Amino acid sequence: MKDSIELIISIDKYESQHFFKRMLSPAVFKMQFSQNNLQFDNLYTNKHPDAIIINYEVQSRYISQLAGTVRNIHNDDMTKLIIVQATEKKKEKLPPSFDIQLYLHKQLKPEKFQRRILSCFHLNQLIDKIVGSKRHEEDKLKLLIAEDDEKVIKLYEKFLSGIAFQTRIVNDGTEALIAYDQWKPDILLLDIVLPKMQGLEVLKEIRVARQDQKSAVIMATSQGNHETVKTCIQHGIQGYILKPLDVARLNRIILDNYVMHWIALQSKSSDSKVSDKKTFGKKASDKKASDKKASDKKVPENPKKNLSAPQKANKIKLLVVDDDAKMIQLYNKCLSPKAYDFKTATDIKTGLKVYQEWKPDMIVLDILFPEMSGIKLLKDIRENGKDQTTTIVMATVQKEDSIIKECMSYNIQGYLMKPFDAQNINQTLYKYHQKNKKGK
Repeated sequence: MKDSIELIISIDKYESQHFFKRMLSPAVFKMQFSQNNLQFDNLYTNKHPDAIIINYEVQSRYISQLAGTVRNIHNDDMTKLIIVQATEKKKEKLPPSFDIQLYLHKQLKPEKFQRRILSCFHLNQLIDKIVGSKRHEEDKLKLLIAEDDEKVIKLYEKFLSGIAFQTRIVNDGTEALIAYDQWKPDILLLDIVLPKMQGLEVLKEIRVARQDQKSAVIMATSQGNHETVKTCIQHGIQGYILKPLDVARLNRIILDNYVMHWIALQSKSSDSKVSDKKTFGKKASDKKASDKKASDKKVPENPKKNLSAPQKANKIKLLVVDDDAKMIQLYNKCLSPKAYDFKTATDIKTGLKVYQEWKPDMIVLDILFPEMSGIKLLKDIRENGKDQTTTIVMATVQKEDSIIKECMSYNIQGYLMKPFDAQNINQTLYKYHQKNKKGK
């Protein structure tokens, strides 16, 4: 978050400080404690807090004086007044003239306690804390939406906040995963039922295969199936949006889930730092090994840290070399123009020329050509061109071990067996390319 939420917490006992420090994240809430009238007056005058929290059990008589100071003397109707009670059972409400925004009780879990406090802020106030009041484009949250229903997409386009979000929309699961890897969004709003690759499979790819916990993932669905919900939760989603969409609460739900996810990341980061400090008393050799392990481990970042210099999502330059006109048409139809910038060649000579002039990131190369084998072009690239970095995938109907071994000897990244699976072609090629990049 760009700014902390400023709190003045009025307490009588020192133990209350520990309660609030345990319940509220210092990454989001900046806490100042007041134990008497003089302390409160000084803090309120100098800090102009976003909210004031009062312990009802020990300060019920003080609430009237405090509320009067804020509402009547200072004519302040913007600062939130929050009352914290010991248990949920206590239902006593204070007079409406005190204008209390929120009642909480101490038996709530920390996440729910924090969500409730966030809920008393209007949407624009919350956006100010995340994006900033000047609302620079580079500070907006990057929101990636995977949705194939045109009516729902129009609702997103109409009702999503342009102040809070930079938004991109893709229409299937394969494109969602490619865009996720390239754009690194802060939030992924993912429909469960998607073409080409189901939303749950995209979620598993992100959380399990890539072991990536940085982005907040919110599922959008009309399915209330218990097992589906349970599986999504097990794979680390931050929340649900049910269809038909509640457009009045759409932005609020996304922002609240993002903030709670960001709090969780900061908490893990703090725990990691505390764990590192415990290694100081070990022997020198153990300490060195422990430090190396800690440095290798990626600590979750502030999701907004790099927004001042956003990365551009570059397409993969893909060259397809194949002499079959029907296959070329199939590639043109199935390859995602959002993920790939691709060119085609129908013979080896043209393929070599395009390769030399265009310098593609990836080549899909047929083996059988009338004039010569595609392995000849593969050999020219790997040996004569001394290029071991370009991702090369061989496309063929041949499954002979001798041909496979020969291609493998020239460091290919994979095989595409004809007829290929049109639904998964984008994801298959992308996985080969990512594997090759990681192996460099």
